[in-house]
Amino acid sequence: MEENLENPEIPEKEVSPRLDKMHVYTKRNWKEYLGESLLIIFSVLLALFTTEYITKQHEKENTKTILISIINELKRNPSANYT
Repeated sequence: MEENLENPEIPEKEVSPRLDKMHVYTKRNWKEYLGESLLIIFSVLLALFTTEYITKQHEKENTKTILISIINELKRNPSANYT
């Protein structure tokens, strides 16, 4: 102990590496939370609109195919009674 009084830079015991580590906690403000929330909302809405657009395109394509097949059937059987 006498040595420590003469030279205060030398510690009595070495601190274990686990106790020596520091924990860093980041503080977030409301602007960061608002920005991330808006980004999530935007991405969900973009996905919904994209899905709806693709679904409507498929429905239009299917409707067109059905109408073409009905027209072809009417051309092949002009004498059939469709009532």
